[in-house]
Amino acid sequence: LSEKVALRTDAQQETAVTQLLPGKSFKSFKVTELLVFKDCARKYFWQYEWGLNDDREEIYSEKSEKGSGNRDSSGTKIGSFLHQVFQAGDAEWPEVLWKETFQGLAAAESSHLKADLQQMWGNFRNSRFTKEHGKCWDEVPFILKMANRKIEGRFDRLIQSRDGILTLVDYKSHHISGGEVEKKARPYFWQLQLYALAIEALWGRLPDQALLYFLYPNQTVAVPLDEASLNETRRDVQNIMQFIEEHDQYRRQDYARGKQCKYCGYKGVCG
Repeated sequence: LSEKVALRTDAQQETAVTQLLPGKSFKSFKVTELLVFKDCARKYFWQYEWGLNDDREEIYSEKSEKGSGNRDSSGTKIGSFLHQVFQAGDAEWPEVLWKETFQGLAAAESSHLKADLQQMWGNFRNSRFTKEHGKCWDEVPFILKMANRKIEGRFDRLIQSRDGILTLVDYKSHHISGGEVEKKARPYFWQLQLYALAIEALWGRLPDQALLYFLYPNQTVAVPLDEASLNETRRDVQNIMQFIEEHDQYRRQDYARGKQCKYCGYKGVCG
């Protein structure tokens, strides 16, 4: 595997790019943008075409599912903190990084958040996804060519076990119970299938498995990588990219409404 594409285990600073045709321009899309469109086409328009801000909780964030508004606003910091800790691979709780990242929180808020993060960190340390279990590629950026377009993204971890099994892992830090995991995982299938296609383009093979790892309840969900599922994802992505290219003006009847309207930060402009 490593002979196919030379990526160091600290590949987060490298850009892994698939073969693009020389002299040909490609329109670029980001995985996060495509996910927003799939969730709600109108939200995509307000957020990416008009550049309007949405300060509310988003379906594809790593924010806590429970707790106060202040807790939710720490979502980006939580994701960044956990990724740094997992990449470092230290066996001890990173107290210094914790203090640097979350200084300024109220005492009660800090105590609850720290307990949750220590639980997620402990679950990960005891999982089969640590560096002790194989060779890892972390935070690898990629550009996936699809027709005359390119898709940019970054996957959390690709781990090759000692017996050669290649596993794509994506961390989710949602503060949910075990009974909520299956439902919460569904919208992310598409995301990991795109990552798997990028890995196939880079390494010449699909991962043997793609897993969503929900850290808080310590549960994984396998994402389908069969040919039919991947072909469906390819078609969906191509249709979305084509729609975006052909619709640069907002007409309400063209943009389908999503299913998260009640808590959407664009409800006022969407109508």
